[in-house]
Amino acid sequence: MTRILFEGTALTRTALADALPADGSIVLLDGARSSATLARDARERADVLVLEAEGDEVPAELLAHVDVAGTPVLLLVSQLDGAWARAALRAGARAVVPRDAADLGAAVAAVASGYVVLHPDAVEPLVPAVDGPHERNGHSLTAREIEVLRMMAEGLANKAIAARLGISEHTVKFHVGSIFAKLHAGSRTEAVTVGARQGLVML
Repeated sequence: MTRILFEGTALTRTALADALPADGSIVLLDGARSSATLARDARERADVLVLEAEGDEVPAELLAHVDVAGTPVLLLVSQLDGAWARAALRAGARAVVPRDAADLGAAVAAVASGYVVLHPDAVEPLVPAVDGPHERNGHSLTAREIEVLRMMAEGLANKAIAARLGISEHTVKFHVGSIFAKLHAGSRTEAVTVGARQGLVML
Protein backbone atom coordinates (compact mmCIF):
# COMPACT_ATOMS: atom_id res chain seq x y z
CA MET A 1 0.00 0.00 0.00
CA THR A 2 1.28 3.45 -0.98
CA ARG A 3 0.49 6.31 1.40
CA ILE A 4 0.32 9.82 0.00
CA LEU A 5 0.13 13.17 1.75
CA PHE A 6 -1.42 16.14 -0.03
CA GLU A 7 -1.07 19.89 0.43
CA GLY A 8 -3.32 22.12 -1.64
CA THR A 9 -6.90 23.18 -2.18
CA ALA A 10 -9.89 21.11 -1.11
CA LEU A 11 -11.11 20.95 -4.72
CA THR A 12 -7.86 19.44 -5.96
CA ARG A 13 -7.75 17.05 -3.01
CA THR A 14 -11.19 15.75 -3.99
CA ALA A 15 -10.09 15.30 -7.61
CA LEU A 16 -6.95 13.49 -6.46
CA ALA A 17 -8.95 11.16 -4.21
CA ASP A 18 -11.32 10.36 -7.09
CA ALA A 19 -8.38 9.54 -9.39
CA LEU A 20 -6.82 6.96 -7.08
CA PRO A 21 -7.39 3.22 -7.63
CA ALA A 22 -10.48 1.80 -5.96
CA ASP A 23 -8.57 -1.27 -4.74
CA GLY A 24 -6.94 0.62 -1.86
CA SER A 25 -3.40 0.17 -3.20
CA ILE A 26 -2.90 3.93 -2.85
CA VAL A 27 -4.25 5.68 0.24
CA LEU A 28 -4.68 9.44 0.66
CA LEU A 29 -3.90 10.32 4.26
CA ASP A 30 -6.53 12.35 6.07
CA GLY A 31 -6.38 15.80 7.54
CA ALA A 32 -5.15 19.25 6.64
CA ARG A 33 -1.87 20.28 8.18
CA SER A 34 0.21 23.37 8.65
CA SER A 35 3.53 23.86 6.89
CA ALA A 36 5.19 23.42 10.27
CA THR A 37 4.03 19.81 10.53
CA LEU A 38 4.00 18.95 6.82
CA ALA A 39 7.66 17.94 6.60
CA ARG A 40 7.44 15.81 9.73
CA ASP A 41 4.29 14.05 8.55
CA ALA A 42 5.78 13.49 5.10
CA ARG A 43 8.87 11.88 6.61
CA GLU A 44 7.08 9.77 9.19
CA ARG A 45 3.77 8.83 7.55
CA ALA A 46 3.92 9.15 3.76
CA ASP A 47 5.56 7.42 0.80
CA VAL A 48 4.84 10.31 -1.58
CA LEU A 49 4.08 13.99 -0.95
CA VAL A 50 1.75 15.61 -3.49
CA LEU A 51 1.95 19.41 -3.65
CA GLU A 52 -0.33 21.72 -5.58
CA ALA A 53 1.88 24.37 -7.18
CA GLU A 54 1.22 27.58 -9.03
CA GLY A 55 3.11 28.20 -12.25
CA ASP A 56 4.63 31.44 -10.96
CA GLU A 57 6.13 29.79 -7.88
CA VAL A 58 9.88 29.20 -8.00
CA PRO A 59 10.38 25.42 -7.63
CA ALA A 60 13.51 25.71 -5.50
CA GLU A 61 11.76 28.02 -3.03
CA LEU A 62 8.64 25.85 -2.98
CA LEU A 63 10.56 22.65 -2.21
CA ALA A 64 12.98 24.31 0.22
CA HIS A 65 9.98 25.56 2.18
CA VAL A 66 8.61 22.03 2.42
CA ASP A 67 11.98 20.43 3.26
CA VAL A 68 10.67 16.86 3.18
CA ALA A 69 14.09 15.31 3.75
CA GLY A 70 13.96 12.51 1.24
CA THR A 71 10.23 11.94 0.72
CA PRO A 72 9.60 11.97 -3.05
CA VAL A 73 7.51 14.94 -4.19
CA LEU A 74 4.93 15.03 -6.99
CA LEU A 75 3.93 18.52 -8.11
CA LEU A 76 0.47 19.20 -9.51
CA VAL A 77 0.38 22.23 -11.81
CA SER A 78 -2.33 24.03 -13.76
CA GLN A 79 -0.14 24.71 -16.79
CA LEU A 80 2.79 22.63 -17.97
CA ASP A 81 5.99 24.41 -18.89
CA GLY A 82 9.21 22.66 -19.88
CA ALA A 83 11.54 25.20 -18.27
CA TRP A 84 9.54 25.18 -15.02
CA ALA A 85 9.51 21.37 -15.01
CA ARG A 86 13.28 21.27 -15.53
CA ALA A 87 13.77 23.67 -12.62
CA ALA A 88 11.47 21.56 -10.45
CA LEU A 89 13.47 18.40 -11.18
CA ARG A 90 16.72 20.19 -10.39
CA ALA A 91 15.20 21.35 -7.11
CA GLY A 92 14.41 17.77 -6.14
CA ALA A 93 10.88 17.06 -7.37
CA ARG A 94 10.27 13.56 -8.74
CA ALA A 95 7.19 14.36 -10.85
CA VAL A 96 5.42 17.26 -12.54
CA VAL A 97 1.93 16.50 -13.82
CA PRO A 98 -1.22 18.53 -14.56
CA ARG A 99 -3.96 18.74 -11.95
CA ASP A 100 -6.45 17.17 -14.35
CA ALA A 101 -4.25 14.25 -15.45
CA ALA A 102 -6.34 11.12 -15.98
CA ASP A 103 -3.69 8.78 -14.54
CA LEU A 104 -2.72 10.47 -11.29
CA GLY A 105 -2.83 7.13 -9.50
CA ALA A 106 -0.29 5.66 -11.89
CA ALA A 107 1.92 8.73 -11.50
CA VAL A 108 1.89 8.39 -7.72
CA ALA A 109 2.67 4.68 -7.93
CA ALA A 110 5.56 5.33 -10.31
CA VAL A 111 7.06 7.99 -8.05
CA ALA A 112 6.73 5.69 -5.03
CA SER A 113 8.63 3.05 -7.01
CA GLY A 114 11.51 5.43 -7.67
CA TYR A 115 10.61 6.70 -11.14
CA VAL A 116 10.68 10.28 -12.35
CA VAL A 117 7.37 11.19 -13.98
CA LEU A 118 6.75 14.00 -16.46
CA HIS A 119 3.70 14.60 -18.61
CA PRO A 120 4.55 14.41 -22.35
CA ASP A 121 3.80 18.13 -22.77
CA ALA A 122 6.55 18.90 -20.26
CA VAL A 123 8.97 16.28 -21.59
CA GLU A 124 9.17 17.43 -25.20
CA PRO A 125 11.05 20.71 -24.57
CA LEU A 126 13.63 18.79 -22.51
CA VAL A 127 14.56 16.28 -25.25
CA PRO A 128 17.21 17.50 -27.71
CA ALA A 129 16.57 17.09 -31.44
CA VAL A 130 19.01 15.00 -33.48
CA ASP A 131 18.41 14.65 -37.22
CA GLY A 132 15.43 16.99 -37.45
CA PRO A 133 12.32 18.28 -35.75
CA HIS A 134 10.60 14.89 -35.85
CA GLU A 135 13.55 12.85 -34.64
CA ARG A 136 14.65 12.46 -31.02
CA ASN A 137 17.59 10.79 -29.39
CA GLY A 138 16.47 7.21 -28.83
CA HIS A 139 19.09 6.72 -26.14
CA SER A 140 17.04 9.07 -23.93
CA LEU A 141 14.57 6.21 -23.51
CA THR A 142 14.92 4.30 -20.28
CA ALA A 143 15.56 0.56 -20.30
CA ARG A 144 11.92 -0.08 -19.37
CA GLU A 145 10.68 2.24 -22.14
CA ILE A 146 12.78 0.34 -24.67
CA GLU A 147 11.22 -2.91 -23.41
CA VAL A 148 7.77 -1.41 -23.88
CA LEU A 149 8.66 -0.10 -27.34
CA ARG A 150 9.86 -3.53 -28.45
CA MET A 151 6.63 -5.12 -27.22
CA MET A 152 4.71 -2.46 -29.11
CA ALA A 153 6.65 -3.56 -32.18
CA GLU A 154 5.38 -7.09 -31.53
CA GLY A 155 1.86 -5.73 -31.72
CA LEU A 156 1.07 -6.18 -28.03
CA ALA A 157 -1.65 -4.01 -26.50
CA ASN A 158 -1.12 -2.17 -23.20
CA LYS A 159 -2.89 -4.88 -21.22
CA ALA A 160 -0.65 -7.60 -22.66
CA ILE A 161 2.48 -5.51 -22.05
CA ALA A 162 1.42 -4.94 -18.45
CA ALA A 163 0.90 -8.67 -17.92
CA ARG A 164 4.29 -9.57 -19.41
CA LEU A 165 6.19 -6.98 -17.35
CA GLY A 166 4.20 -7.49 -14.17
CA ILE A 167 3.16 -3.84 -13.92
CA SER A 168 -0.19 -2.04 -14.07
CA GLU A 169 -1.84 -1.03 -17.31
CA HIS A 170 -1.82 2.59 -16.07
CA THR A 171 1.98 2.44 -15.73
CA VAL A 172 2.25 1.09 -19.28
CA LYS A 173 0.18 4.05 -20.49
CA PHE A 174 2.69 6.41 -18.85
CA HIS A 175 5.59 4.61 -20.54
CA VAL A 176 3.84 4.76 -23.92
CA GLY A 177 3.16 8.49 -23.50
CA SER A 178 6.79 9.09 -22.60
CA ILE A 179 7.96 7.08 -25.63
CA PHE A 180 5.69 9.13 -27.91
CA ALA A 181 7.10 12.38 -26.51
CA LYS A 182 10.76 11.32 -26.68
CA LEU A 183 10.47 9.95 -30.22
CA HIS A 184 8.12 12.75 -31.27
CA ALA A 185 5.66 10.14 -32.50
CA GLY A 186 1.94 10.57 -32.95
CA SER A 187 1.04 6.89 -33.00
CA ARG A 188 2.32 3.46 -31.97
CA THR A 189 3.25 2.71 -35.58
CA GLU A 190 5.27 5.91 -35.89
CA ALA A 191 7.01 5.26 -32.56
CA VAL A 192 8.01 1.77 -33.68
CA THR A 193 9.21 3.13 -37.04
CA VAL A 194 11.36 5.81 -35.41
CA GLY A 195 12.66 3.26 -32.89
CA ALA A 196 13.65 0.92 -35.72
CA ARG A 197 15.42 3.75 -37.54
CA GLN A 198 17.45 4.43 -34.40
CA GLY A 199 18.32 0.77 -33.86
CA LEU A 200 16.13 0.29 -30.80
CA VAL A 201 13.72 -2.12 -32.45
CA MET A 202 14.27 -4.99 -34.88
CA LEU A 203 11.45 -5.30 -37.44
